[in-house]
Amino acid sequence: MTRRSIRAGMRAFAAGSVVVLVAAVPDLATADSPNTKTEYAGEATALTTSGLSLTLFPADQAFPAPFNAIPRPDEMTINLSPAALGLPTQMGHTQYRGVDELGAVPSNPLLDGGMLRASSTKIGTRVVSEAEIGHLDIGGGAVTFDNIVARCSGNGDGISLSAPLATASGQTPLQGRLDLQPNTATPIPGVGTITWNDQVTDDATYGEVSNLVIDLQTNLDADVLQDIPEAMAAFDGVVQQTLMDLKKAGEDAGLPKAPIPSLTGQQLYDTLDDVLAQIPTDQLPDLNPLLELRGSITLASASCSQEVVTVPINRPPPGQDHNPPPGESPPGDDETAPPLADTGASAWPARAGLVGLLALGLGGCLALRRRHA
Repeated sequence: MTRRSIRAGMRAFAAGSVVVLVAAVPDLATADSPNTKTEYAGEATALTTSGLSLTLFPADQAFPAPFNAIPRPDEMTINLSPAALGLPTQMGHTQYRGVDELGAVPSNPLLDGGMLRASSTKIGTRVVSEAEIGHLDIGGGAVTFDNIVARCSGNGDGISLSAPLATASGQTPLQGRLDLQPNTATPIPGVGTITWNDQVTDDATYGEVSNLVIDLQTNLDADVLQDIPEAMAAFDGVVQQTLMDLKKAGEDAGLPKAPIPSLTGQQLYDTLDDVLAQIPTDQLPDLNPLLELRGSITLASASCSQEVVTVPINRPPPGQDHNPPPGESPPGDDETAPPLADTGASAWPARAGLVGLLALGLGGCLALRRRHA
């Protein structure tokens, strides 16, 4: 064999070796290298209520004239159940990968409103949780809010929160665009305490925000009671006592005539209305402070989270490893041969050896061909 033939064979051998390396390197690089992905979660709620109660004759409210001539009734408070109000504790609520829309708040004597929407979805490479309320009226016009929105979003690198100021109106000092400080409880006369843009976040993996959290302490028209049978029944006794005191004090004290109460429920409250109707309109006192609504209402809240998790990429999913079923052998195996030990060694050395032999054979063929050329 000439030197030229030997060099040709060596070149063929080198080419084959390159093929072996190219085939083997990718597996060596990824054999134990993990892959990562970002997992998202979120939640959004348009409206949440908790701890709602009614107080009749609050202790901090004086009896207006001419009723201040009778003994002041004791304060009485009842807790309002969701069933009694016909009002769920959550309206417009969803978790990640969901949307919930509510055209109107269910009919009830305390809240009225519409266009409630909650969503928590993935948009491109971002998780976005958003809750919004188009309009909400509390306590028959005591306070009204429009365009309430809360949003939480994560893009894999960070969390961002927003809760634009809502617009307020009603029978309270709240008018127009609210002037509130983020994460600060602000007392509002006639309403209670309002906390705007209440946030909790680490700026990287988790965040939650509520546009408005209202700790209510607001007056209601006593007519509301007639829409809540549970409250009417609870207050029967104190209303009967009030009518008896009016009867005892008599007209000499400037009080309207009052019959001796012997009724309950709706008829009792109709009798109270008849008594109040005897007072001239221009002398009728404001009785709203005698009925007070308390509790907490959260308007538009959203949360989101993101977490980077490690996912191995060189291991087949469970049940998809293509191994033969137990008790079976691959075709061509010698069933009499003892089983091989599982050493965990890679199959690539054997593959590389096979390719190397092919390269050597190819090199030899090239050398013989050039020799005989």
